Amino acid sequence: MKKILLSIILTAFSASLLLAENPAPASGGAALTFWAVFKLFFMLAVVLGLIFGTVWLLKKLSPQFNRTASANVIKVLSISYLGPKRALILVEILDRIMLVGATECDIRLLTEFKDPEEIARLRALTGKTSPADAFSSALSSFFQKKTVK
Repeated sequence: MKKILLSIILTAFSASLLLAENPAPASGGAALTFWAVFKLFFMLAVVLGLIFGTVWLLKKLSPQFNRTASANVIKVLSISYLGPKRALILVEILDRIMLVGATECDIRLLTEFKDPEEIARLRALTGKTSPADAFSSALSSFFQKKTVK
């Protein structure tokens, strides 16, 4: 955004320099001054700001874009890619865990896990940790090994 504003200002400034070198004839023609060019680009920036602000507000208020509401209902526990555009996906919906096969053209339910022991084991095996947490724990274990020696 800063680069866009900077390019607009530089364009307006260069246009004003060109107009200062080649003044318009005094025969009643409308001369473009620095302030006219500045006002033009300022109004352009205001209109673009209103457009981007409206889009941002619509995204913020629209339930279609609000993914935090459904984050507690559906969770992808694991994805195993079998090939290009083919995957096995382990999905938890409320208290049910399902294995889904996804291809380029189709998504099918392969099985649903109903045994409480299997469900508990799957949840334990697919404990969600963020990549930052995994990196942090790996880094801390690396430094602990270095200091012990």
